[in-house]
Amino acid sequence: MPVYIEGMISEATGIHTAFPDYLSSQLKEQILREGRNPFKSDYFTVVKQHDSRDEIVEGGPCIIMATAGMMEGGPVIEYFKRLAPWDENGLIFVSYQVAGTMGQRLQSGMGSVQTYNRDGKMEITNVNLSTHTIEGFSGHSDRNQLLSYVRKMRPTPRRVFFVHGEESKCSNMARTVSRQRGIKGYSPDMLETFKLA
Repeated sequence: MPVYIEGMISEATGIHTAFPDYLSSQLKEQILREGRNPFKSDYFTVVKQHDSRDEIVEGGPCIIMATAGMMEGGPVIEYFKRLAPWDENGLIFVSYQVAGTMGQRLQSGMGSVQTYNRDGKMEITNVNLSTHTIEGFSGHSDRNQLLSYVRKMRPTPRRVFFVHGEESKCSNMARTVSRQRGIKGYSPDMLETFKLA
């Protein structure tokens, strides 16, 4: 079955290929010793032209891997609008969906969503495709990894800002860093400003 890849996925896998020493020993061995790259396959097609999306969707069974941004933006939205109305299609979530995002609403079974057409006008997209979630994938470090990173930083930072994540989690991380390291941790509010000097 063909696999179409669009978005930053190709760049990310390119980094993995360029630095195999940071991969698991099994993948490192495959790339360096056996000359097999698990990130490349004859089945993979990198989508470079936006105008080929219709052809991909209409071309028969396939897998489309597109960067998602919790269904708030990116190429996945264009594929979603084309695939959502048909119940033979499926959408698989492989990462956490923050509350309030379209991704989280779709995971919860929302039957229709508001999207924008090519002219920037709002339209309703009916959702008949099935949704599935695979737990355990993340593109981010976890809490312990982030705390370890801050602990190992040299020179020790005077301030650390937590700006990407749920508000309560960012606030908790800021308090934890302040307590554990004596570094002032911040979880800024929207539009809050700081002078960095």
